[in-house]
Amino acid sequence: MGNSGSVRLRRLISIILLSSMALTISSCKSTASGNSNENDTSISDSVMSDGSSTSEESGANGNSSQTSGEASDIQVIKPNGEQEELNQLQKNSVAMLNYMTMVSQKIENSKSSRIFLEKVYTELINNTGPDKIDKTTQYNLSNMLDIIEDYRMLDIKRERLRYIYDQDKANTIKEALPSPLAVMNIVQSFDWKKMVVSVAYTAVDSITKYANANDALDKQFMLDGWSLDDEEAKNIHKNRKRTFNYMIDIVRNYELPGNLALSEEDIQSFVEYADSDNVHKKMQFFESNKDKYRFFSSYWIELADCYYETEQYSKCIECVDTYESVYAGIFRKDYEYSQFLPKAIVALKNVSSGEEYRKKAEKYAQAMVDNSGEDDWSLRYFAAQTYIDLYAQYKDEAYIKKAYDITLNNVNSLTKKQIELNDKYLNEVEDCKLGDMPDTADDNEKSKYESQKKELDEYNKSMREKRKAECPPLYEPLSLNCELLFSLADKINVGESEKSKIDGILKNEGESIFLTKPISDKFSFTQSDKQDYDASLSKDELALPADILCEGATVTAIIENGDDKKEFNDWKVFKVDRSDNGIDSFKAYLYSDEIKQHTWSKDETVKIIVSYGISELTTELSFKVSDYSDGWLFIPGSVTFEKI
Repeated sequence: MGNSGSVRLRRLISIILLSSMALTISSCKSTASGNSNENDTSISDSVMSDGSSTSEESGANGNSSQTSGEASDIQVIKPNGEQEELNQLQKNSVAMLNYMTMVSQKIENSKSSRIFLEKVYTELINNTGPDKIDKTTQYNLSNMLDIIEDYRMLDIKRERLRYIYDQDKANTIKEALPSPLAVMNIVQSFDWKKMVVSVAYTAVDSITKYANANDALDKQFMLDGWSLDDEEAKNIHKNRKRTFNYMIDIVRNYELPGNLALSEEDIQSFVEYADSDNVHKKMQFFESNKDKYRFFSSYWIELADCYYETEQYSKCIECVDTYESVYAGIFRKDYEYSQFLPKAIVALKNVSSGEEYRKKAEKYAQAMVDNSGEDDWSLRYFAAQTYIDLYAQYKDEAYIKKAYDITLNNVNSLTKKQIELNDKYLNEVEDCKLGDMPDTADDNEKSKYESQKKELDEYNKSMREKRKAECPPLYEPLSLNCELLFSLADKINVGESEKSKIDGILKNEGESIFLTKPISDKFSFTQSDKQDYDASLSKDELALPADILCEGATVTAIIENGDDKKEFNDWKVFKVDRSDNGIDSFKAYLYSDEIKQHTWSKDETVKIIVSYGISELTTELSFKVSDYSDGWLFIPGSVTFEKI
């Protein structure tokens, strides 16, 4: 995937793809298209032609969630000059019409990547409000889902992509947060913008990073097959005709003013500029086309993003206020709104303080929770950090308790993935297989089947090879949230029953869900005896219990001789012996190319440090040179080590 394609898809997924595009109509006494000069009005006035405010006191949903469907009213002018207000069914129909037109255009624009098709498919299936659509819309949705289904990724690739994405996102958040409660440190300022970037980390960011990895055994499998071939692209293109017919049916069925439905050309321009990497061009287009898009709620998020990126934070918040007043509520959860709220909170921190900040930040934090799905753990994590920040400023214990509850729910949800990873690790590698090819398959279907079968064969081979040196799994989103949970539990001094509940959540069939002992001990309120790990060091390799390692752990050797110290950080696991007696008896063997070049002496000691990417958690082992002899002529020197 080229750099330009990656950048393009990053914008689609991080700003547009996660959006649930919706249009609603707000109060106005003019026609839907409007006749006012938008450049002469404020952001609020551009929607409310009577000059009324669009703040939460005068129309925005006062609740933290934006999914109630309480849209403002619109009056349209009939041919005879009379004004008529659209009913709720008509408003929902217009909203869904413009959303479907938008999705159709995005599918067309993003045909070079199946990532977008996955996102659209999932959101249409899981987030469409069943009470908000009619039979015509249901039929069109069904057609669109059928088209996307034909071009989705293999299940195993989809699952693997999600896992890589979650691991990478958790690590970017850890890099942004020096400690779980860093936002409470009033001495050292916290970089909220860096935190926003980490939360906005996308699947395309992840796969691009993966493409640059040199040691990923399944790299070829993950990178192959993103593009649609000519025939597939042609079939996707046919959807445009269906969308046009759908638009005509909706306008006729509900006697809607035709100018409320954005044209294909309007949508194309919108997507083109929303996808632009030039924020100034993007902002100029949206500012000069307010009249056209002002009743399209997604427009206000795009414009808000422009103002955020150019640090016009007051205007950014105004746009969020306007979005709140025009959102129709045609979906179960407003992902578009919740995904932008981390940026809104940063903007808010720059333009408000005191009770004004407190009231709005609290509202935004709750909205992130209310409008996020189970997979949106990073958004809820940001919401928890927002509540921690509110506690640091206002010392209200209710905020720290909310942060605790959010994090506890995150942990409870994320344990499922860790258990799944454990089961796969402790059992033999199970080959992924395709079902039987249908007898009625045509040549194209047969070719596609054979291609996927070849892909899976290569993937299975890579997984068997990976198993030879595979360490216990660690689901990074879970460890990240556990760090915060235990820090908060200590902060609020939870009782024994609560500690027992947390310990129970982090167990499966009576055993810790963390296969790595130091991590298991870290995330437990039950104190365990100090471990004396069986380890050995030779000139060529280091042998460690596999259960003090994990995927992603780093090993460092520090060789000391008096005041002289040398570090060796290039250790890699090359073999894991898996005993039938369970993971407690698994042994991992590591090598270091750098340390092989080291010239040993009899007075040296070696400290081995295993790090897990978890605050203040390392495992240390020490060795000393117990026997040493210099080489002579063709006889190499020898060195042996004793664990101390």
